[in-house]
Amino acid sequence: MNDELLKSISELLDQKLAPLQQKIEVVDDKVSRLEEKMDTLAADVEFTYQKTSRNELEINRLKQQ
Repeated sequence: MNDELLKSISELLDQKLAPLQQKIEVVDDKVSRLEEKMDTLAADVEFTYQKTSRNELEINRLKQQ
């Protein structure tokens, strides 16, 4: 009887936890995509900073001529 009860409880828990596991997987996927987007944005910001710095340097050099 204890085995049957444990099996029933285990099956019930599995049924209850399955949707939560799916939701966790969806959230994990979304977080991964957000991390990728953040990495891309960080690289874009770094590129823009570098480009702006070079342009400012060139402008200053031209002003000094």
